[in-house]
Amino acid sequence: MAESKARIIKRYSNRKLYDTEASSYITLTEIGALVHEGYDIQVVDHKTGEDLTSVTMAQILVENGKKQRHAGMPAQALRTLLEQGEDALGYLRETVENVRTEAEKGKDWVEKNIHEKLSAADDVTKTVKDFYRSSQESVNEWQRQADSKMEKLLTRLATVTDIKKEVTRLSGLAKKFEERLAKLEKKEQKRK
Repeated sequence: MAESKARIIKRYSNRKLYDTEASSYITLTEIGALVHEGYDIQVVDHKTGEDLTSVTMAQILVENGKKQRHAGMPAQALRTLLEQGEDALGYLRETVENVRTEAEKGKDWVEKNIHEKLSAADDVTKTVKDFYRSSQESVNEWQRQADSKMEKLLTRLATVTDIKKEVTRLSGLAKKFEERLAKLEKKEQKRK
């Protein structure tokens, strides 16, 4: 639930903290909870506008350390930080920044790989759809050709049937003609 803009907390001279967004006073514990939820917090002095965020965060760590005896950094680590001063803080900042940079690289790598896998899945889906469409077109073309050939065959069969009928009719007529011719020949032979 990270906010894009820092949530401003004003610190008054009486050490009270005022959340400008919620328009109410807030405790160190509540500020810690907001940070834990992902809010970007900026604590400023009410009169001077001086940034007191680091000091306030340190106070929150101290308060949390008091409440949870075994939580937080070991005393030796804190002692080393105090002894080395700015060098240790610089080292910690650099380490945190390196971890953040590596985390970003990891996040970018994961996002890139997910994008590539999704792209590949889209390509496979497109290929399957293209294959299906071309297969359907081929089946439709084969059906058209089969229908055309069947139609021609039926037309020829109709023609053959008609021809057979015509041949049968003509055969009948030829028979009748032959019978008449035979009768005429008999008549002619009788006349002679």
